[in-house]
Amino acid sequence: MNYCARHARAFVIVGFAMLVLSALLTVQRLMVAAHQYQSVPVSTVVEGLLSLVATIAALGAWWWLTQLAALGELPVRVRRRGLLMLTLQYLAIASINVMMIITFGSRATPWSVAAQWWCEALGAVAIAAGFFSMSRALGPALAADVERG
Repeated sequence: MNYCARHARAFVIVGFAMLVLSALLTVQRLMVAAHQYQSVPVSTVVEGLLSLVATIAALGAWWWLTQLAALGELPVRVRRRGLLMLTLQYLAIASINVMMIITFGSRATPWSVAAQWWCEALGAVAIAAGFFSMSRALGPALAADVERG
């Protein structure tokens, strides 16, 4: 594995770690809310679950794409497009979280909510940077790949 690919993989791993931290903050927030108010809004539970499911799905897609690439079954162009689509997904997630921080990130926002948004935004940016770097680290598409893809 070359130097660029190692750094790209490190960005992706750090980004997923940030998203796990965000999920833990969400669980902590739910537990505090349930203790204080004796109930939790359904939307809050759905938000936490969907965030976790999306992260697991993207992690699975990344793993599957790298496994197929390791077997040599995908042309470089297809691998690059898959990684770029994952990059766009995480840039969209980061944008949503930045908008939430700008819109609701006032002093009235509890620290646990703001920390969750920041962890999600920073984790998504790190993952997007890693996926983009991986797509660039694949090197130029071979003529045979262009003909097949």
